[in-house]
Amino acid sequence: MKKECETFVIKLLPVIKRLLVRILIREYGLTQKEVAEKLNLSQPTVSFYFNQTSKEDYLIEKKIRKQLIDITKGVLKGEDFSKQMCGACYALTKTKCAY
Repeated sequence: MKKECETFVIKLLPVIKRLLVRILIREYGLTQKEVAEKLNLSQPTVSFYFNQTSKEDYLIEKKIRKQLIDITKGVLKGEDFSKQMCGACYALTKTKCAY
């Protein structure tokens, strides 16, 4: 795995998941159970992400809001969440994906 991918997975992916959970619940009206199924997470994890917040969340959301909306729409259509993360990674790191 490339260094940039490791950084993304460790530091940025949890932030993106928190933001997606909030968007799906607040803006699309999904339940925590529905979000858990769509993102392949447990319901307690969704609850944790929904209730956890940081200054970093706001800064990242501001930077990749369009990608977050595109990812959200893809998740709602049943598209592969993991593949969509490559686009978010590129938007944040400007590094082409190894895949």
